[in-house]
Amino acid sequence: MTRRRTDPVSRVELYDTPDETALPGRLGYYVKLCGEELWPVFQREDREALRYQTRYRTVSLIVTSLGTAAVLAGCAELVFPGGARR
Repeated sequence: MTRRRTDPVSRVELYDTPDETALPGRLGYYVKLCGEELWPVFQREDREALRYQTRYRTVSLIVTSLGTAAVLAGCAELVFPGGARR
Protein backbone atom coordinates (compact mmCIF):
# COMPACT_ATOMS: atom_id res chain seq x y z
CA MET A 1 0.00 0.00 0.00
CA THR A 2 1.18 3.47 -0.74
CA ARG A 3 0.47 6.53 1.32
CA ARG A 4 -1.03 9.54 -0.45
CA ARG A 5 -2.01 12.74 1.25
CA THR A 6 -5.65 13.55 0.82
CA ASP A 7 -5.99 16.46 3.21
CA PRO A 8 -3.27 19.06 3.77
CA VAL A 9 -4.06 19.14 7.49
CA SER A 10 -3.74 15.58 8.75
CA ARG A 11 -5.68 12.93 6.83
CA VAL A 12 -3.61 10.33 5.08
CA GLU A 13 -5.37 7.46 3.35
CA LEU A 14 -3.99 4.25 1.98
CA TYR A 15 -4.46 3.10 -1.58
CA ASP A 16 -3.43 -0.14 -3.26
CA THR A 17 -0.97 0.01 -6.10
CA PRO A 18 -1.70 -1.89 -9.32
CA ASP A 19 1.08 -4.33 -8.37
CA GLU A 20 -0.67 -5.13 -5.11
CA THR A 21 -4.06 -5.74 -6.69
CA ALA A 22 -2.43 -8.04 -9.26
CA LEU A 23 -0.97 -10.34 -6.62
CA PRO A 24 -1.64 -14.00 -7.36
CA GLY A 25 -3.87 -16.17 -5.25
CA ARG A 26 -6.16 -15.28 -2.41
CA LEU A 27 -4.27 -12.23 -1.23
CA GLY A 28 -4.62 -10.46 -4.56
CA TYR A 29 -8.30 -11.40 -4.69
CA TYR A 30 -8.96 -10.00 -1.22
CA VAL A 31 -6.99 -6.83 -1.86
CA LYS A 32 -8.96 -6.26 -5.06
CA LEU A 33 -12.26 -7.10 -3.32
CA CYS A 34 -11.54 -4.63 -0.53
CA GLY A 35 -10.66 -1.90 -3.02
CA GLU A 36 -13.62 -2.41 -5.33
CA GLU A 37 -16.41 -3.65 -3.10
CA LEU A 38 -15.74 -2.69 0.49
CA TRP A 39 -14.01 0.68 0.11
CA PRO A 40 -17.02 2.50 -1.41
CA VAL A 41 -19.30 1.06 1.28
CA PHE A 42 -16.85 2.14 3.97
CA GLN A 43 -16.65 5.66 2.56
CA ARG A 44 -20.46 5.98 2.43
CA GLU A 45 -20.87 4.70 5.99
CA ASP A 46 -18.05 6.95 7.21
CA ARG A 47 -19.76 10.03 5.73
CA GLU A 48 -23.02 9.01 7.40
CA ALA A 49 -21.25 8.52 10.73
CA LEU A 50 -19.75 12.01 10.46
CA ARG A 51 -23.22 13.45 9.79
CA TYR A 52 -24.59 11.70 12.87
CA GLN A 53 -21.64 12.93 14.90
CA THR A 54 -22.37 16.51 13.87
CA ARG A 55 -26.06 16.06 14.69
CA TYR A 56 -25.18 14.57 18.09
CA ARG A 57 -22.90 17.48 18.93
CA THR A 58 -25.57 20.01 17.94
CA VAL A 59 -28.28 18.31 20.00
CA SER A 60 -25.88 17.97 22.96
CA LEU A 61 -25.07 21.67 22.81
CA ILE A 62 -28.75 22.64 22.74
CA VAL A 63 -29.67 20.28 25.58
CA THR A 64 -26.81 21.40 27.83
CA SER A 65 -27.63 25.05 27.14
CA LEU A 66 -31.28 24.53 28.06
CA GLY A 67 -30.28 22.57 31.17
CA THR A 68 -27.95 25.36 32.25
CA ALA A 69 -30.71 27.93 31.70
CA ALA A 70 -33.11 25.84 33.82
CA VAL A 71 -30.62 25.59 36.68
CA LEU A 72 -29.92 29.33 36.55
CA ALA A 73 -33.67 30.08 36.55
CA GLY A 74 -34.09 27.83 39.59
CA CYS A 75 -31.22 29.59 41.37
CA ALA A 76 -32.69 32.99 40.52
CA GLU A 77 -36.00 31.89 42.03
CA LEU A 78 -34.20 30.95 45.27
CA VAL A 79 -32.31 34.24 45.40
CA PHE A 80 -35.36 36.36 44.54
CA PRO A 81 -38.36 34.49 46.02
CA GLY A 82 -41.72 35.67 44.76
CA GLY A 83 -40.10 38.00 42.23
CA ALA A 84 -42.69 37.15 39.60
CA ARG A 85 -45.65 37.68 41.97
CA ARG A 86 -46.61 41.34 42.47
